[in-house]
Amino acid sequence: MLFRSYAAIAEAIFVLAARPLAGLFVTDPAVIDAVGRILPMIVAVYVLAGPSVMISTHFQAMGEAGRAGLLSLSRTYLFAIPLTLALPLVLGETGIWLASPAAEALMLGLTVLTLVHTARARGYRFGLIPTEPKRDTVPTPP
Repeated sequence: MLFRSYAAIAEAIFVLAARPLAGLFVTDPAVIDAVGRILPMIVAVYVLAGPSVMISTHFQAMGEAGRAGLLSLSRTYLFAIPLTLALPLVLGETGIWLASPAAEALMLGLTVLTLVHTARARGYRFGLIPTEPKRDTVPTPP
C-alpha cells in the first residue's frame, strides 16, 4: 500500500508539474516544453510498475522460478523492446514515449493472468499464498 501511495504521488507530481521540474535542471524553453510534453506520457501508469516486480520477487522466494522469470523478463523482452520498435511506426515519435506505459499495462495483464493460473494450478489463495492442507486428525504427542 505504501509503494502505491508513493508511486501515485510521484506520478501526480511528474504529470502536473513536468514543466516546473524541467525548469529546475535546464533553462532552454524548447527543452522545458519537450519535457512538459513527454514526461506525462512516460509516467502515465507509473503506479503499476511496483506490483509486478514485487509479485515476481515473491515467486522467486517461493521457489517458483518459471513464474518469477516470466514476470521479471517479460516487461523488457516481451513488451518494452517490441513496443519501442513498433509503436513509432504507427504513432511516430509519440510511440517511443508511449511504449513504456503500454508495456506496464501489458505487464499488469500478464501478472493477473499468472496469478489466476497459479491460484487454479496450485490452489494458492490470490495466486500468492499457499493454503495449508486440512488435517482430519489431531496429532498425538509421542
